[in-house]
This record gives sequence, C-alpha cells and structure tokens, in this order.
Amino acid sequence: MSRSLTSPLLGSQFNDFLFAPVGEEKNGMLLSVLSALARLDLDAWQEAATLARLPRTTATERLAGLIATLPDAVLVHKNPAEIASRLIERLPRPTYSDLLTADSAPATNMRAANRIQTLLFLALVLMLFIENLGLANNQLTVVNVNNASAPITSGSAPQLPISKGPQ
Repeated sequence: MSRSLTSPLLGSQFNDFLFAPVGEEKNGMLLSVLSALARLDLDAWQEAATLARLPRTTATERLAGLIATLPDAVLVHKNPAEIASRLIERLPRPTYSDLLTADSAPATNMRAANRIQTLLFLALVLMLFIENLGLANNQLTVVNVNNASAPITSGSAPQLPISKGPQ
C-alpha cells in the first residue's frame, strides 16, 4: 500500500475513528479500523477523510461494504452494518466553516476579483469624466486686455491688439 501525497497533511482528527476496534479477531486480538483498511490496501487517513465528508448514511454503507470484504477468518462476530454505524459516529463532523471553505472558496474569490475589477473600472471612468470636464471648461476662455476681448481655444495664443507706443 502506498500513502497518498495528501495523507501527511491530515491531522489527528481521525485518530478516534482509526484506532477504534472493528471487532475481535479469531485469535483474540482486536482489529482496528486502521489495520482493517490497511489489509484492504487502502490509505486509512484518506479513507477516513472521504468518509467524514460523506453524509452519515452513505458513509455507513460504504464502510459496511469495506468491512464485509474482510476475509471471514478475521472477525468472530461479523455484522458489517452494525459495526460501520458504530464506527462512523467516531468520525469528526465537518463544521459549517469547513463546508464553506471547501465548497465556496473559488466562488468567493471570484466575487472578490469581480468587485476589484468593477471598482477599478469605475475609478477609470471617474478619472476620464473629470479630465473631460476640465477640458470642457478650458475650451473657451475670454481674455480681456485693455478693453479688448478675444475668445481663445486651448492650444492657440490670444490675438491681442498691438499698441504702437503712447498716443
């Protein structure tokens, strides 16, 4: 059996489940969930994580199926559904925040990215509006020099009357 790459990331939250006895073997020894899953060539921590994410009835059915596949010579009293039901109760239940994190993290990140893009777009539109407003105010300016008025547009010099000295 090879351990998956995610197994080391799984903590001790499954210890109560993994080290619980499945039942007594014919030689008198207790068989743990960990040993039973190892005998089935399954990664026990990964299987525990999978079972913990499933609805309780589905997890119980899956575990009962796994227990049923153990060789007959292993357990003295073998009632897979009853054993599985007892063991599944030992699994940690995911919290509401765990479900939110696992299920909606991509959607939440996407909404945040959309908000940022929207704010940046609005800031750009506002800057362009302010710039256009400033240009519109500078389009027509009247210069009054010595009682001479001349309209000017941006980019052109005012045409002022030329005086030829004192008169």
